[in-house]
Amino acid sequence: MKIVRLSSSNVKRLSAVEVTPAPDGSLVTIGGKNGAGKSSVLDSIAYALGGNDLVPTQPIRTGQSEAKVTVDLGDYIVIRRFHREHLECDCNPNVGEQTVGFKHTDVCSSRKFGPTKSVLVVTNRDGAKYPSPQALLDKLYGKLTFDPLAFSREKPPAQNEILRRLVNLDFTLVNGQRKALFDSRAMDKKTLAISEGRLAGLPKHPTPQGVYETTQTPIDEITAEVKRGSDLQKLAEKADRALSEVVQKGKELERSREIAMNKLRELERQILEATKDLKSVDDALKAQETEVRLAAEAFEATKAAVPDFQVLDTRLKEIDLANTHARQNAAYLDLEEEVKNWQMMIAEQTKNIEKIDADKETALRSAIFPVAGLGLTDEGVTFEGLPLAEVAASVQLRVSIAIGIALNPTLKVLLIRNGNLLDDDSLKLVAAQAAEAEAQVWLEWVTSDAGDVSVMLEDGHVA
Repeated sequence: MKIVRLSSSNVKRLSAVEVTPAPDGSLVTIGGKNGAGKSSVLDSIAYALGGNDLVPTQPIRTGQSEAKVTVDLGDYIVIRRFHREHLECDCNPNVGEQTVGFKHTDVCSSRKFGPTKSVLVVTNRDGAKYPSPQALLDKLYGKLTFDPLAFSREKPPAQNEILRRLVNLDFTLVNGQRKALFDSRAMDKKTLAISEGRLAGLPKHPTPQGVYETTQTPIDEITAEVKRGSDLQKLAEKADRALSEVVQKGKELERSREIAMNKLRELERQILEATKDLKSVDDALKAQETEVRLAAEAFEATKAAVPDFQVLDTRLKEIDLANTHARQNAAYLDLEEEVKNWQMMIAEQTKNIEKIDADKETALRSAIFPVAGLGLTDEGVTFEGLPLAEVAASVQLRVSIAIGIALNPTLKVLLIRNGNLLDDDSLKLVAAQAAEAEAQVWLEWVTSDAGDVSVMLEDGHVA
């Protein structure tokens, strides 16, 4: 679908312009000097088809209150009217009355207007109106209809997105899944690194057979044995003190006997009394010797029952060390299992990411691009492996035009402004691409030679 006829009046710099492109023409060049209204012709098409988003606040020619654009697309006729209410001017109302056929308000440069409103009507060839005209038009054109060269000026991410939509390679969902997996894997790798660091710092005590014993030995029994030994030691110490007392008492008795013997030698006259005393002391000494013997026997028996505390202490330390090793082994094995789980999880995430990447690569290889050699990466659009921004300007132009045409499979109309920025080769390339795709390119061209263009404008009219 192309533009069969364009009629525009009072749009921006235009007074009244009608353009009927050649039926077999693919390139419609609108020429003229600066200010002649070339851009206004292309604007008229954009305003009529593109909707209010493309219409500026003042689309009507200065001093006028109404404007109209009619675009004949063959199957559809699009009419958009603009209107703004005239407000009273604040100058001398007699000024301009001498101008034959005009009222003062028609020529006053100080006239004022209210806000601009527009009405859109779309009919078929028989004149039947469509109830939702803008919705109908929105289905006919793409984003780059009104500036196909904008693709070459877009940043790589935007070019990437446009081309993906064009070839139905919307990776939004899988890219989101990949990013979620990638971010989750990154966090899990950090956790794994922390766990591996902790694991490396933990002591481990495998047996000669490589087994990590985690069962701890109870110490209640040996603790009870130590207590019993301590109690027996206390009894032995008590018996020792009792033996010392008895021995001391025996020594005192011996000293008493010595005194008695001295008295016997010195006091013969008291020998009988001393003998009696001696016998009494001897008897007491014998009894004491028996008591000492019994106390000594009791001490030896008690002392023999006292355990070897050094042996017990050594055994207790061995058990405590074994239990420490068991706890450390349990902690090591638990963390080792945790590390294995993290490694398995990260491996699964990596596998899923690789599958997403492989599926994307398969989809890219299967995609049909509008220009041979085009490709897509996560960074942007490529041509024969190079970033699009790094290839020749002619290639970028060819790609932009091809994408603009591909994005408009129904309404094959493209608008190119500032056509003078294209050199002769680029202009020929645009014309050739448009002809090959059976598209129609409207291009503005600054010139004073009517022979260079399809339509020549002068002061808002066709010259």
